[in-house]
Amino acid sequence: MLRVAEPELFDRTHELGMGYHFGELQFAGEAGFIVLNGEVAVTAGELDLPPGILASLIAETLRAGERAAIVPSENVGLLVRVFRRHLPYFTPSPEGPPIHGSPPFVTVFQPGEKFVRFSAFANDRRLAPGNGLLPGSYATSERDGQFVNTGYAAVGRYALPNPVAAQHRLAIVVGKAIGALVGTVRPAFGNAGGGVEAEFPLGLPAGSVVGKLEMPEY
Repeated sequence: MLRVAEPELFDRTHELGMGYHFGELQFAGEAGFIVLNGEVAVTAGELDLPPGILASLIAETLRAGERAAIVPSENVGLLVRVFRRHLPYFTPSPEGPPIHGSPPFVTVFQPGEKFVRFSAFANDRRLAPGNGLLPGSYATSERDGQFVNTGYAAVGRYALPNPVAAQHRLAIVVGKAIGALVGTVRPAFGNAGGGVEAEFPLGLPAGSVVGKLEMPEY
């Protein structure tokens, strides 16, 4: 497990799912990672560790881990080879890059529609200056989010790779009509999924994030 030397590289890249990206070790060939919050790069083998051990490793890596040149990757073949067991239903976007989870249905969200986003990190890096959302960020509808009132419930419902309770909740309101993608979270990383996922390819402008809440872990 490694700390990402330049997290801002992932700030400019579409997420693969809520709170995570795909990255690779620069100049190292077949070294692929799931990158959490743009900060921590986790290997496929580490994702197989018991959740408690993995959570401890993440915390230790954030505290004092070795920094490495982990960069965003568009290598779909590498993603599928390295994380096939963890992402059994991943289907690459027919439009090609950027790599993302590709909720299948194109839609337009209307002014006033409400969404929520969950993270294990208090400093969710997808939060843009002025309380917007960066392009390629994921969320879920407020209606679906009503089924989630603890951090661990969010991990299961949205099939997150990070076993740490995703207890930090952002409330989001769409200010003007915007194109988006929506679909059902498929099983991944040993979690059931089943919730609604929405991707904002263009992000959301300042003022769209209207509230922050820390939920109980369990």
